[in-house]
Amino acid sequence: MRRTVAWALLLVAFVLSTAFVAWWTVPVVAAIWGAATAYSRKPWRSAALVAAAAWALLLAVSGTRGPLLELAGLLGGIFGLPGFATVLLTLIFPALLAWSAAGLVSALRETLGERARAAEAA
Repeated sequence: MRRTVAWALLLVAFVLSTAFVAWWTVPVVAAIWGAATAYSRKPWRSAALVAAAAWALLLAVSGTRGPLLELAGLLGGIFGLPGFATVLLTLIFPALLAWSAAGLVSALRETLGERARAAEAA
């Protein structure tokens, strides 16, 4: 239950930061998640999945206000891909941003924690 609530809050953070600031807030939010998530050894997994879900939610909401599928088909035609591939690439982008930021900060947190424990033991 606690994990589900945390993921829901992360989803809200990704949606709001992307909608009201910009796309570059995805790695910022994910880095905070990677630093603050103590119960998970691999916060990059949840950060990547939730970031993709947040952008899927944003696409679903924006798709109701505009011709999203027409645009996806047009962009797919430009790149020589089917229309769904452009939507899929749009979801992979925030997942990769969140994965890398949360993974980097999480690894840094673990390394610094190990160094601090080694210094205490010495």
